[in-house]
Amino acid sequence: MVFLSTKTGQFTYFAQQLGASNWRGKNVLDFGGNVGNILRDANSTIDHERYWCIDVVPESMRNRLLSLRAFDATGMMLDADVVEGDGVEALIDRMFEDTNVAYIHAHNARRGCYAARIDRA
Repeated sequence: MVFLSTKTGQFTYFAQQLGASNWRGKNVLDFGGNVGNILRDANSTIDHERYWCIDVVPESMRNRLLSLRAFDATGMMLDADVVEGDGVEALIDRMFEDTNVAYIHAHNARRGCYAARIDRA
């Protein structure tokens, strides 16, 4: 299951917890769930181009047809399917229901270009 936070005001909270409110010029790696909500806080000083969020599907993958290929730990393909990018989380969840699936490769389905590796949490 994918969890995406819809809370606002998170920058202020994190800045208080870390004792730092000026993040201009610094790289910020968000470990999932915020999908940029931290940038929407009126007090945020994070440069948008220096912000990355993991554990979420990037926008560049949401607007294209994707091919997902599920592999076990030895590299044997166990499953494969094609999905529109805006429905990819459901397919990822379904593939990971098989406990033998260790990771998934995502490819742009039309051109076949490699897009991402998705590892089991």
